[in-house]
Amino acid sequence: MRFDEMGLKDSKTLMLLPGTACDYQANFGTVLDRLGKKYHLICVNYDGFDGSATIFPDIAMQKLHASLIREGTCVESPCCDYCIVGDRHPLAQGYELVRKENGLLVSVKKQAREIMEGNRI
Repeated sequence: MRFDEMGLKDSKTLMLLPGTACDYQANFGTVLDRLGKKYHLICVNYDGFDGSATIFPDIAMQKLHASLIREGTCVESPCCDYCIVGDRHPLAQGYELVRKENGLLVSVKKQAREIMEGNRI
């Protein structure tokens, strides 16, 4: 987990906590400059959204015996689109979680990935 501080250190403090499956930049990026002119800000990025190797969705989903299926992210898409199913559900078996070049996790249909990699006849 990462905490970033910005704004006026001697002013009232606001702690900005992002919604689930997002980083603070995606949730508050449009207002950080304005808030920073008036307040001391402490912005939180949870594990998996803080640049570390720890993957928040994987940890949480394993504990719940669930699978996160996410084709878009709050950072790249106009909305976060995801569903959570039991890890033994047939839908979960058709997807795999992949870390993109930008570090974000998305779900890719296994057949689609095979096609993209040229492994399909």
